[in-house]
Amino acid sequence: MLRLLITRLLLIYCLTPTAGSAGVDLATAVDITLLNTQVRLVDSVLWGPLGRGLSVLLIGHSSVSHCGIFVVPGLSDADFHGNIKLMVYTLCPPVTIPKGEKIAQLVPFEAKVPCQGERERGSGGFGSTDHPEVLL
Repeated sequence: MLRLLITRLLLIYCLTPTAGSAGVDLATAVDITLLNTQVRLVDSVLWGPLGRGLSVLLIGHSSVSHCGIFVVPGLSDADFHGNIKLMVYTLCPPVTIPKGEKIAQLVPFEAKVPCQGERERGSGGFGSTDHPEVLL
């Protein structure tokens, strides 16, 4: 409960660059050097769960693309437990990303999806829960 409250306060009050910003800056939790062009997972400073119904869209920070760092867009569900990781790559290795670098933004939103019954969430992340589904 305390982690949920702290996370919500950070999302709402502490990390938004300006009052009108849609995105919240998200920094890396570790130093990393990209040695090739493959996508790498990088720990961020944010942990889930984010709270009931609060999901986030992860996108690249606008200033890092011209530095040769690209963040693959992603989504973190409200009930995901664990470190929210960033998927990053470069086309011009090697590139070093220092700990604390704000390379991404997250855009929080309230997710409204039809309930399919209770299922246990996997702890592996990145598709570990089940096969992809589309509800039409």
